[in-house]
Amino acid sequence: MCVILLKILRGNVPMRIVHKYKNGAILIYEKNKLSKATAIRFGINRGGALDNNTGRSHLLEHMLFKGTSTKTKEQLDEDIRLNISSINASTSSNSLVMRFYESSKQFEKALQICADCFLNSNFPADELEKEKQVVLQEIIRSKDDQNRIAYFNLWKTAYNYPQTKSQTLGDENKMLKISQKSLIDYKTDNFISNNFYASVVSSLPFCTIKRIIKKQLVDKLTLGNKPNFNEYELTINAESARVIEKMDRNKVKLLIAFPTTGFKNLKENFVSGLLLKYLNVIKSPMWNYFREKNQLVYAISMGRSTYNNDGLIMFNIETDPAKVNKCFDVLSELFAELQKGVDQKEVDRIRRNFKEGKDRYVGHPTDFCIDNMYELWGHGRLLKRKEFKFEKHAITQQNLQKSIDEIINFKKVFVSIVGNVDPKKIYSIKKIEQVLKSKTSN
Repeated sequence: MCVILLKILRGNVPMRIVHKYKNGAILIYEKNKLSKATAIRFGINRGGALDNNTGRSHLLEHMLFKGTSTKTKEQLDEDIRLNISSINASTSSNSLVMRFYESSKQFEKALQICADCFLNSNFPADELEKEKQVVLQEIIRSKDDQNRIAYFNLWKTAYNYPQTKSQTLGDENKMLKISQKSLIDYKTDNFISNNFYASVVSSLPFCTIKRIIKKQLVDKLTLGNKPNFNEYELTINAESARVIEKMDRNKVKLLIAFPTTGFKNLKENFVSGLLLKYLNVIKSPMWNYFREKNQLVYAISMGRSTYNNDGLIMFNIETDPAKVNKCFDVLSELFAELQKGVDQKEVDRIRRNFKEGKDRYVGHPTDFCIDNMYELWGHGRLLKRKEFKFEKHAITQQNLQKSIDEIINFKKVFVSIVGNVDPKKIYSIKKIEQVLKSKTSN
């Protein structure tokens, strides 16, 4: 492998290496030329989606820092404070990971502390009861989170989205009944070598990282029965749909989404993404014009969500409860403006914007860790670096117009509304389609 490293330094092979240890554990390594730091994410390919809505993965993640078989919580806190600059853990529907970012000189010491938390957590009973109350408050807050609810409703509306994928936090009653033994059993079953992944972006050589990961983590993991985690293949639903959830707020969260290609069709997805750059970079003054013209007071942003096969381009709007329908009218005016086309000056501006975005992005090795791990797991993260590769030849006037045509000639639209609104007074999904196409049909 050290021979490979020499080739890497000479530029003869890709900078990323995927290494599989004998016991099935996987290391994804990437050389970081920009700093003397190391970023790591490591954990298991199982999260809240297989927990039957108990929130067991999420509670276990909270308990990783509460004491081990070798150290008390207070001793761990002191070790972390003195030796690790940035540390955290997280649980998603399909993963549970720890992560930290530290100088490369300090990396092995920091990993030794984190590995102790990950491998030897013993979930002290008194700390467990305290942490249940912390998680309980998270669950309660999530039910009052307008933004979270709006997005969750959108995913259910737009995709064949299984209920379990959203239940990372868990049901409060089930979570409160989780025992110390239950967490230990869960850890025994899932913290196994052939279900373990580490993603590292570092200034250290691959040989050094491989040795450290093996010593601190991989050699201490046993082989087990890998959970039967069937990643859900999300696809866009067949028909346009609108969902409204009543919530007592003085503002409305409005998400309007149009289908686009998934990350497997990356080139086409890139062309779709050009529209977002165009709107954000070039046409933002249009929003001010339309807002003032229609006396709207709202915040609006654009975004994109992609899975393997399908994705969404989204307009994220906060508005007054009485002016939800007006937002659809304004969006229709925007579509009509987009139909007028673009000139080369605007294309040049987008090229500059992409370059600036690339320069900012490549300075964050933590983002690289996320990309590398998610790509290996196949969870549908759209990789920015691959997107940037199309910059030189794909940002053209023709492709930008193609991306605009894609959205203004949409075949389906999905709408999620959360707020203090009367559903009877909001445009139906059929009416929304008519309004959005009315200014572009001529």
